[in-house]
Amino acid sequence: MSSIDNPYAPPETKLKEVGETVIYPTAGAGLRFANYFLDQLCVLCGSYLAGFAMAAGAAANAMGASDRIEQSNAVMEGLIGYPVMMVYYTLFEGIFGRTPGKWATGTRAVMKDGSRLKVSAAFLRTLCRLIPFEAFSFLANDSRGWHDRITGTAVVNLRGTPRHRRHRTHSARSLTPQPPEPSPAGKVTLPPPRHPSPMSPMQGKDSRRS
Repeated sequence: MSSIDNPYAPPETKLKEVGETVIYPTAGAGLRFANYFLDQLCVLCGSYLAGFAMAAGAAANAMGASDRIEQSNAVMEGLIGYPVMMVYYTLFEGIFGRTPGKWATGTRAVMKDGSRLKVSAAFLRTLCRLIPFEAFSFLANDSRGWHDRITGTAVVNLRGTPRHRRHRTHSARSLTPQPPEPSPAGKVTLPPPRHPSPMSPMQGKDSRRS
């Protein structure tokens, strides 16, 4: 009897279709450069706005004009630019997976396996942007920057032609015993009755005497 017919056979592992995974192509160097250019404009605008707000606060404290200009430039370059960049990339990529620059180019930052970008990975990506010359690391053959390789992430082109890949999952056979299937005629075959063995003549005489 095979394991298929035997209801008490041990569990078996089977594969079944559960859906498809859509795989988008990796963004090329041109898109990565456009992302960098547009995002740097946004960070620069944010830095100037923050610097203007601090300069206005300094003016309210009746500081001299020259002192206000010098302090505004120093703060914007050293204390405002980097924090604005950290908040900008971590906020947009951690929540949406896309910065305004990526929205404009139709790209998205994801984990290497294609899953949603984690907030911790978005923060680490932003820290890696502080590495000298990191902005040009995406010019490699696969268009992945150092902040992609170090954090195990990638930037995909949502407007490119996607590929579809089937994926499977394991499902164990049920351990619940199943009743045997009936015979083709729909009847239950019973074993033949057990007949008593014939008695010897001596056994018959003993039984009559008793």
